[in-house]
Amino acid sequence: MKHNGSEVSQVNNSTEVLVDEAVDKLLSMIRERFQNIDEDAVRKAVSVARNLHSGQTRSSGEPYVLHCIEVAIIVLQFNLNTKAVVAAVLHDVLEDSSVTFQELKTLFGEKEAELVDGLTKVKKDAYLDAAFRYSQSMKKFLLAAADDIIILLIKLADRLHNMRTLHFIRKSKKIERIARETLKIYVPLAEKLGIEWCKNELANLASSALDAALHKRVVQRLNSVKQKYLKDKDRILNILDEVMVKHGIKAVIVCREKDPYSVLCKIKEKGIPVESINQLHDILGFRILTNTVKECYLALFAVHATYTAIPGRIKDYISMPKSNGYQSLHTSIANVLEIPIEIQIRTFDMHKVAENGIAAHWRYKSGMGCVSDISKEWLLELDHALWRTDSPETIMEYVERSISPSAISCFSPAGKTVSLPEGATVLDFAFAIHSDVGLKCIKASVNSVEVPITHVLANGDSVHVFTGQQISAKLDWLNAVTTTKAVRKIRKYLKAQGKMSIIEVGKGQLLSVLKKHRIEYVVEFINVLMDSFHVMTRAELYYLVGCGKIRVSKLDKVVLSKKIFADMSATRKMPEKIRESRAIFDAKATITFPNCCNPLPLDEIIGIRRRDNVLEIHMKNCMRIMEDEETVNVKWSDIIKKVVLSISIIGEAEEALELIKLAFAMFGQCVNVEVYENSASFRINIRISEFQDSMLQHFIDSCKRKAGKAMKISSYVRIKSFSRL
Repeated sequence: MKHNGSEVSQVNNSTEVLVDEAVDKLLSMIRERFQNIDEDAVRKAVSVARNLHSGQTRSSGEPYVLHCIEVAIIVLQFNLNTKAVVAAVLHDVLEDSSVTFQELKTLFGEKEAELVDGLTKVKKDAYLDAAFRYSQSMKKFLLAAADDIIILLIKLADRLHNMRTLHFIRKSKKIERIARETLKIYVPLAEKLGIEWCKNELANLASSALDAALHKRVVQRLNSVKQKYLKDKDRILNILDEVMVKHGIKAVIVCREKDPYSVLCKIKEKGIPVESINQLHDILGFRILTNTVKECYLALFAVHATYTAIPGRIKDYISMPKSNGYQSLHTSIANVLEIPIEIQIRTFDMHKVAENGIAAHWRYKSGMGCVSDISKEWLLELDHALWRTDSPETIMEYVERSISPSAISCFSPAGKTVSLPEGATVLDFAFAIHSDVGLKCIKASVNSVEVPITHVLANGDSVHVFTGQQISAKLDWLNAVTTTKAVRKIRKYLKAQGKMSIIEVGKGQLLSVLKKHRIEYVVEFINVLMDSFHVMTRAELYYLVGCGKIRVSKLDKVVLSKKIFADMSATRKMPEKIRESRAIFDAKATITFPNCCNPLPLDEIIGIRRRDNVLEIHMKNCMRIMEDEETVNVKWSDIIKKVVLSISIIGEAEEALELIKLAFAMFGQCVNVEVYENSASFRINIRISEFQDSMLQHFIDSCKRKAGKAMKISSYVRIKSFSRL
């Protein structure tokens, strides 16, 4: 995570002192406040990190390992466990050093290694442009976070320290990119998890980085206004304290000052200049903290009995908590020193959750054991969506939609609470209940009043959705929904509807070509064509023909060549002995793999020399090899760096999932999974960078063992052009 431009240089003794001081601070915090952390395990992690990051510095000139220790200190503030602190110290070692996942697992344990791997970006690759690599890194990180939310918290800590040191970067464009990404991704993530202090610090650091002059003006004007409010602040605290005493309520009253970024957002929203900040009435807010929920409501009654409540400003987040666990009573009152006053009332425990979110009540067991059902829901929905796309635009759209903080809670007739983002419609609510309810939604009533399905919901609405017998989803529905689930389900349905008509057209065109060439065994021949065009299902082949990606003229030529070859194969015998050749493999030759035999790594192969230094790779027993052709002895190790092995799996998702997990475990970042929306088809692409025959044999054997009636497995090899490898 080289957000601050890690460089390699010689670290001098004075900088080592900085590292020692940071380590002492980390260990002192553990001894004094976090006795549940295993100090020896953290010491070991620090020692390993110092060794692996030796010689690396950041843009500030400080040793890179100092960043890792500072991230661990922030993670301690999230009240996590030993595994999390160890992973925080080591979070960059897989990316920035030669250590492997297996070595890390041996040194610290499987969970620690998995956490570090989940935080490691996709490595630079000649195949991948920057946007694709960024989206894949984001996808990898969030998929890992769906399994263990600790990864989200370490990532937030990492970003927070990077923002604290952002000013050391010299390139202004890089500073702007990181700051905008922070506001778009990490601030909403912190809010989604309810970690208020982290969200506020990230937002203010990013705002200052994007427009330092404007941020400074806001800070100066805000400080000036606060000075005028100081006398009022003390008087209001005393007034509210007297109200609580009068009604026999034990409470602590504190003042909350609005931060610069929140003020900046507010004045932009209201369209007022910085100089008019004094027009905002909530620069100072007051919190009444009690011991019990009952006392919260009594405090609200006491305040309203004494002063006039401002209509429309009363909100009950205790009975209807936000999706991040936030609970509080909100109200605004008038007639106190002739200025409106904003008040939040909550218990002490609620206050801890409001400030620290999930970290306030962390009890780590495994995975997402401590996460609320609502938090699990958005993480698992995002996980479900990301598995099914590799498009950079779609990935980032899903991410931004999913992390948008839920702002409202609505209710079904059965009393189910549904949390939705602000601006959500009846359709979003319907899809949140169930996909079929969303797709078949025809009308709705909100608070017993009939409304259109595009009606925007408000907090506390009671929503009754009516469905029809048939699916009624339309293209314009995409303009009326905000949630990831609704968008994904509507797109999937519309894509399937359009694809079915194209498939029928393609099927008719293909059968016409086969009829023209008098093909007798149609099913068998279509299977041959599937191999030729590297597709997994007949429907996919029909679709490519129907939409024109496989031209009818091209199809005609391929069918004719396959027919001639099939006719020849029926009469020609395999040459008893292929002519031996002393020709040496030419590394500059252009490698091609014809569609006749599709050799796999581990198969015995031979090369056939063609014109223009082209070398065709065949299985040694391929019937297309003629006796008079010039052959070249070839080994897989000669050409493996130019090969992509594709295992095509057709079957139920649950059955294929084991093989996908095995592929990731064995081949790591060399694996890419494609999922086809309208079938149960998976394609696993494994880019092999070095020939590991035992590993490949184990994987292929595993595929064969899994293959049964419900699953079809086929394999083929594809070659990338030399310029891309």
